[in-house]
Amino acid sequence: MSNTLLKLSDLTLERGDRLLFEQFSLRLHAGEIVQLGGANGAGKTSLMRSLVGLLFPQQATYSWQGHE
Repeated sequence: MSNTLLKLSDLTLERGDRLLFEQFSLRLHAGEIVQLGGANGAGKTSLMRSLVGLLFPQQATYSWQGHE
């Protein structure tokens, strides 16, 4: 059994007419600590909102503990 908690593949996210992410992928494992960094408007909050379902990306595949 894998210790992958969150797997995000091929995220494409636009806000208005601005492309924030294109084919962004991420894999987080149990026990990892992650820090998001970037300038204002880089998409940090938009990424988090898409992970919790408050924003809907144009494309993405998510899985949590192996379940899509």
